[in-house]
Amino acid sequence: MDFPIWVLFFFSILIGDVLPATAQNDFWGKYCGLTGNYTKGSPYQQDLDDVLYSFTGTNNGFGFYDSTSGQANAAALCRGDIGPDACRRCVDDATRQLRKVCPNQLEAIGWYDLCFLRYSNREIEKEIDVSVSGRRRDNVSDSSYDQWNQTVANLLGRLRREVASGDQLRKYASGNITAPGLSTIYGFMQCTPGLSSTECDGCLVGIIRDIRRFDRSLGLGFHRLSCSIRYETYSFFNSTWYPAPPPSGERYDAPPPSGEWLPAPPSSGKCGYMAPEYAMEGLFSTKSDVYGFGVLLLEIVSGQRNNQFRYEDQPESLLSTAYKLWKDNEGEQLIDDRLTLNVPIGEALRWINIALLCVQEDPQDRPTMSTVVFMLEGDQWSANLPMPSEPQLSFARFVAEFEQTTTSGDSNTRPLMDRSRSLTSSC
Repeated sequence: MDFPIWVLFFFSILIGDVLPATAQNDFWGKYCGLTGNYTKGSPYQQDLDDVLYSFTGTNNGFGFYDSTSGQANAAALCRGDIGPDACRRCVDDATRQLRKVCPNQLEAIGWYDLCFLRYSNREIEKEIDVSVSGRRRDNVSDSSYDQWNQTVANLLGRLRREVASGDQLRKYASGNITAPGLSTIYGFMQCTPGLSSTECDGCLVGIIRDIRRFDRSLGLGFHRLSCSIRYETYSFFNSTWYPAPPPSGERYDAPPPSGEWLPAPPSSGKCGYMAPEYAMEGLFSTKSDVYGFGVLLLEIVSGQRNNQFRYEDQPESLLSTAYKLWKDNEGEQLIDDRLTLNVPIGEALRWINIALLCVQEDPQDRPTMSTVVFMLEGDQWSANLPMPSEPQLSFARFVAEFEQTTTSGDSNTRPLMDRSRSLTSSC
């Protein structure tokens, strides 16, 4: 491994001896659980064999693996700058190595520099009080101590905000910072993608609090089960990995251009595509555009406009109806018959799932557009898409009714109408 000698410390509970990283296949941190052992040929061993055999096929597309078989649960996470091939190799190596170093424990965890793996007989989401850290032996000088600590704090604060605002597929950030008289400091932070923004932030805050005891070290790494932090005075990571956009051509992995099934209006300047945070509070971000795309995708699938949607010959909310049908495994009822002439039913159902992820109420829960492109591009996503939360009622109908109220002369609502009239006048 291309980093300096690490002195490993294990906090919270005693999890084993110090492990020098002497070979590429050696973990630089491991935990062989204390909750019990399984016997050869037992049902748990069979479940563990099954879950690890098919494990590398469960990648969510951004380096997070999660699988269950009977009593056995397993999860793995690759660093956010690692591409799919290197990630798969790291997880494969961890899968083989962890069974060797923890040969019959019900629960085990192994940390490599590029990935970590955990399996257990309890729910994988359950946090246990175990962590592993390492630091460099060389320290900052006394004369640079105050400036060093302030610079590190600035970098970690910036990365922490970025990671906590990640989506349900990846929560990762890396970067560097410079200050007069100091070497450039490089760092990354990461949370498991299933954490909420608040949970991720809380995990990172806990690590930042724990590493204060090592504030003179010129390099440090600290890993919990749900989050990690590392910083160094040299570059040790690549640019954040993103999937390549789908190739253009006659084959449609994403919905085809407007006009084939439904005239598709642009998402800007139309009230039916406004995100709740913009319609109600005037707050706009890139996640607001993601919301508009989700509405548009549901319109394409259903063949109806958001603000004119009817279901079973009754006026309904497109978003609420789509969510209810999808949740009840009746999503086929939403699909326009014209769409099925060109697109398989399973693909259209996947579009519904993606659209519902885009229109979630909390902007932080929505995927980024680059993530949306990748989800639309690959068939491998069909079994691994996250579960969306229920959207708010369609704002198309709300804003249209609101406009009618304000034009009748209600002065109490006119300030909001003044702010958003340019967007709602064409509804």
